[in-house]
Amino acid sequence: MVIRAGVIGDPVAQSLSPRIYNHWFDAVGMAGRYEAVHCEADRFEETVRRLMAEGWQGLNVTIPHKTRAADLADYRNPEVEQIGAANLLLFRDGKIIADNTDRRGFARSRLNPQYVHYQATQGRARKAVVLGAGGAAGPIVLDLWGLPEIVVTNRTFQKAERLADRFDEHVRSVRWEDRNLEVQGADILVNTTSLGMKGQPPLEVDLSGLNPGALVVDIVYAPLRTQLLQEAEKLGFFTANGLTMLVYQAVPSFKAYTGLRPPSPEKILQILTRELS
Repeated sequence: MVIRAGVIGDPVAQSLSPRIYNHWFDAVGMAGRYEAVHCEADRFEETVRRLMAEGWQGLNVTIPHKTRAADLADYRNPEVEQIGAANLLLFRDGKIIADNTDRRGFARSRLNPQYVHYQATQGRARKAVVLGAGGAAGPIVLDLWGLPEIVVTNRTFQKAERLADRFDEHVRSVRWEDRNLEVQGADILVNTTSLGMKGQPPLEVDLSGLNPGALVVDIVYAPLRTQLLQEAEKLGFFTANGLTMLVYQAVPSFKAYTGLRPPSPEKILQILTRELS
């Protein structure tokens, strides 16, 4: 059997997911083809159902379709129910199963060895600020859930409100214009917006109020070292880019498609890091 899968989004041509999955298909000696599928919002359901009818095993989902993917599914795992977004659709016996692997990818991106050591010696983080409230933000808030304070801010305040309302009183929403006030005293800052990506406006945020030893994560990976991460490094903060999250969220998806764990995710991460640097 030839595995057919892909990533669906708009835009999607810049996605590195085909490089990752096709590298793994070759590495395990499996006949597989993974493609980028461009799809506008009004054709999402039609396209998903067509590919399912053509015998595809599933689709990874990127912007702007993650909420639609959760709504379309016949079955949703608990994380998808919690956050209202899916980044993986599996096709099984004519049914669509929604999963979200972004939290697992983000959790891996937080394992900066220096940051982990700092936290072990100085105490756990207490406050995180998440910039953005789109499909990628929910899994990140879920992974951070348990911290005493998580702040979500978004250019459209209502979206930040809706995301915060999915959690408890430890997660609250604030207006975008108040983001710099909330950065004061934070231990973790995560950018989930497209700001700072190639072709997008810059992200404007004042990092000077972060606590010493803070971790700054930007899920953007083009460019690999965004202006946000460069500024954070200059100020002495720990950093993590979006490429680690991209690779490690793909691990459970590959296993779902094939039944196999991909060999050495670190290897493809190193290859892509060299190419993007």
